Amino acid sequence: MAFDQPGPQGLLEVNHKEGLIRLAGERAVVLDAGTLGILRKELVEQTGWEEARAILTRVGFAQGWRLAGDEAARAFNPGFLGLFRMESEIRAFLDDSFAGSRALLLDSFEAEQHVAHLGPSRVPACWVICGLASGYLSRVLGRDMEVREDRCAAMGDSRCHFLGRPREEWGADAPASALENAAPCALEVHSPAMRRLADLALRLAPVNTTILITGESGTGKERVARMIHGASRRASGAFNAVNCGAVAETLLESELFGHARGAFTGAVADRAGLFEAAQGGTLLLDEIGEISQAMQVKLLRVLQEREVRRVGENRSRPIDVRVIAATNSDLAAAMREGRFRKDLYYRLNVVELRVPPLRERTEDILPLARRFLAESSARMGSPVTALSPALERQLLAHPWPGNVRELENAMERAAALSPGTVATALAREPCASDGRTIPGGPVRPLAEIEKDYILAVLESNGGNQVRTALQLGIGSATLYRKLKRYGRIRPHLSPPSPAGPRPCVGNP
Repeated sequence: MAFDQPGPQGLLEVNHKEGLIRLAGERAVVLDAGTLGILRKELVEQTGWEEARAILTRVGFAQGWRLAGDEAARAFNPGFLGLFRMESEIRAFLDDSFAGSRALLLDSFEAEQHVAHLGPSRVPACWVICGLASGYLSRVLGRDMEVREDRCAAMGDSRCHFLGRPREEWGADAPASALENAAPCALEVHSPAMRRLADLALRLAPVNTTILITGESGTGKERVARMIHGASRRASGAFNAVNCGAVAETLLESELFGHARGAFTGAVADRAGLFEAAQGGTLLLDEIGEISQAMQVKLLRVLQEREVRRVGENRSRPIDVRVIAATNSDLAAAMREGRFRKDLYYRLNVVELRVPPLRERTEDILPLARRFLAESSARMGSPVTALSPALERQLLAHPWPGNVRELENAMERAAALSPGTVATALAREPCASDGRTIPGGPVRPLAEIEKDYILAVLESNGGNQVRTALQLGIGSATLYRKLKRYGRIRPHLSPPSPAGPRPCVGNP
């Protein structure tokens, strides 16, 4: 075999007789880029975008750290591993202060494989490379370094571009695209209101404090919570979310704290609750204003003592979980009226983040609409890919009382009903003679509507089947059978176990 640039002496060793390859003294295995692309695709489909990003970034960090421990590797551009090609040697990326250091990479294998297996990305996709550079630089410089990508070929940029800084210097100065890299369930931050929100969220992300997110229904409060988790030091841990208003009061305690076998009828096995499942990560308590007074007392105890007691047990279990609460109701008014405990309110509202309604951030409407249209078209196989000027004016003029959720649904209807490749107008919803609204356009088979809706809910949950089944009110096995019928499950895979919750993750 011949290489344009052979590896440095002793770094890459090939023993043809024994069939062994060693890299920096460690046994290595040669895998083609396509195989790694398939691995990425499987990780995304089985664990969700956020978990896949965290796993691949940590793998890259470990590889970079180990390479930096080898003298030969430190003297060589790590691009020889086939991950990418740099314009200059790795040492050109090093600087004593490292303030504003940057690198332009060519031919990133990750961007190439991401597009090949998952399609174009909204956010930077070179997760392994970011991790590798962070680990390499952290060990060489002797301090915690973090490399983030702000331009990526997977997003349609001509080159992949990376910024590196000491970890503590990232924060309010992080570019929006770097924020998106930290949190694949990215927000649109074109408006001043959302930029202020994103800046504050970034400052809060590394600080392990409780946050209360407020805003009207459909504004994207859960996306903000996922963004904070993804930009925090807990990003590699689980992100669990529960809608407290959607779970019956009799079941909410078990859902949050878990239960012991025999604790109540139907408790056939011990089960961890969402607090335990989010150990080392983040738990979002959505619609926190809907919980009862009795549950408020129990939740307050957990937040104060940092331990949970499963239903039916007499011992407590310590937890290490960041709690984020969200609500569309006025908790301050509920507190004044005696419907919400003051001590719990102040425990939750250490810092409040208000997500503005869509009508207050019109600069975000068209970017969101284009994103939702592209997602819906890709999911449904629709040819609609663009918005007409008339539709853009209509979108900007609409008050959007249902906020981002209403816009997302409108773009799904546009993708389903618009002829040709350009969406020309919002789908109308005429009223029947008895006043009920009926969908405009041709009538679609019920099974087709069910399929689209199930897949949309699955995507909104980042591929988490357990949470999707819970929201849809069906069993995990039923959801598994439907996904298998839709061709979304490999035949050899087993349905998710209903025994306990899995981390809820985001989808860019």
